Amino acid sequence: MAVRAREAGWLGRVGPATTVLLGGWGVGQLARDWILPTAWLFYVPSLLWALALALVAVMRRWRGVPSLGAALAMLAPLAAGLLGEHRWGAVPAGAATRSGSRVTLVHWNISGGWRDAERQLATVRGLEPDLIVLSEANERAAGPYVSALDGFEVRSLGGLTIAARGAVSVEWLDRRREVQTVLARCRVDRTELSILAVNLTSALTVPRAPLLDQVLARIRERRPDLVVGDFNAPRRSRALSRLPAGWRHAYVEAGRGWSATWPQPAPMLAIDQLLVGPRLRVTGYQLLPGPGTDHRLQVAELEAPPAASR
Repeated sequence: MAVRAREAGWLGRVGPATTVLLGGWGVGQLARDWILPTAWLFYVPSLLWALALALVAVMRRWRGVPSLGAALAMLAPLAAGLLGEHRWGAVPAGAATRSGSRVTLVHWNISGGWRDAERQLATVRGLEPDLIVLSEANERAAGPYVSALDGFEVRSLGGLTIAARGAVSVEWLDRRREVQTVLARCRVDRTELSILAVNLTSALTVPRAPLLDQVLARIRERRPDLVVGDFNAPRRSRALSRLPAGWRHAYVEAGRGWSATWPQPAPMLAIDQLLVGPRLRVTGYQLLPGPGTDHRLQVAELEAPPAASR
């Protein structure tokens, strides 16, 4: 009788392991990076939660106990991981303004440029960018770009390198172990743009929420045209879901397909971000694989209307 009662209840149908896993995923999705413990749950990709739930269902089936409830439990994180975090439909492409200024930006975390530096450089050059932002790229890593990119001005501060097909000046805004931000003022032809380059710590013991709030404060204070970098925080983080008015995620506006950027070759988390300010329009956005690093690179086609060219 006790066994039958147990089998008839929730725990009997799905099991304690399924309950714990589904609860952990749900707390992470609802609270996200509110506090550090919920952030750890949030940072685990939904598809990994679904895989863990599927394994529990298989084990219950193998043991001869009810497994249907456990199998159905994986559908929520599976749907979230495949449909809720990525855009699969076609993105409406607005016609480019005939007199607008068109700029191509490439951002890439090159992991220090220690491996396949020549192939990395060839990859970037092949995209024919006007603006380049490299993460984990100190002055040594930027050296090949200085000599190989004709017509570009290249500047490095810490682990951030910014290059413009024209002119660029840079200044530190934040220079701490947990957060580095660099403001770059770039000129490409007759278009002037400001870029806030961001690099946040990857340490899981450091809460991201205060650092992301600091980045948002910099956006409101400096009003750059673009914010780009390795945020080491998912696009769905609480702070990144409440951007200042007029600001958008480039992927949300013009991207489609698998949106995760790390780790290659099977990226699961969208931690490299490109935020676009009110004065620019995103006409194209891609995430591409590349050699010598565990990050995918971001490529954005941007348009500044004539009235906005400073």
